[in-house]
Amino acid sequence: MVHHHYQKEAIRSAIGNVNQIYVIPHGVRVIEPIPRAKKRLGLEGKKVVLLSGYFRASKGFEKMVNLFPRIAEELPEAVLVIAGGTRLPEYSAYTDKFLHLINESPVRDKIRVLQGSFSQPTFDVIFSAADVVAFPYLKSSQSGIMAHCIGFGKPAVTSSLRTFRELMQKARNGLIAWDNEELASKTIKILKDDNLRKTLSENAKRYAREKASWKIVAGKVTDLYHKVI
Repeated sequence: MVHHHYQKEAIRSAIGNVNQIYVIPHGVRVIEPIPRAKKRLGLEGKKVVLLSGYFRASKGFEKMVNLFPRIAEELPEAVLVIAGGTRLPEYSAYTDKFLHLINESPVRDKIRVLQGSFSQPTFDVIFSAADVVAFPYLKSSQSGIMAHCIGFGKPAVTSSLRTFRELMQKARNGLIAWDNEELASKTIKILKDDNLRKTLSENAKRYAREKASWKIVAGKVTDLYHKVI
């Protein structure tokens, strides 16, 4: 059982043309954003770009930190919120380097770091405050944060990894950036265009509701178990 068709094809390429590989999407917690979330975080009136998740080099978070001066120049009200922490000791050196990069940024006053593990209510407030969620990942087969992004109906800007390209074709909740220049320009585009943000948000909510809610995914998994047992 895999989440994407390209993963199914990769397994087939590795072990042969077997039929017992099933594609079921990552489940999504469908939730309405928390009211006045920006105010609760002291971000009222800001355009919020969110990076969320555990700190590790494969996620490319430093790319957004390096690009943010350009975004802030175009949109002075933009704020980069970085919410996450270090999950395993082997990533502590990267975390130190990443935090140093943030502190050396020429727009440090426009970067908000929320470090640690968050309770569900706190996580929900942070996500609710986002105008766009960034996924500058260098490697990934699946993103739990993207599932939350869809569940909250938040627009996304992603790297060109195949997992994101395939998901964007289905959910249509974001823009794909093929290089760093596009990562900045497409983030700016989403922040500036209210109609685009609304469309991407509605697409995300529709996909969550009709294709990927945990209720739907649980039903598909249960049906699969009945089929193979």
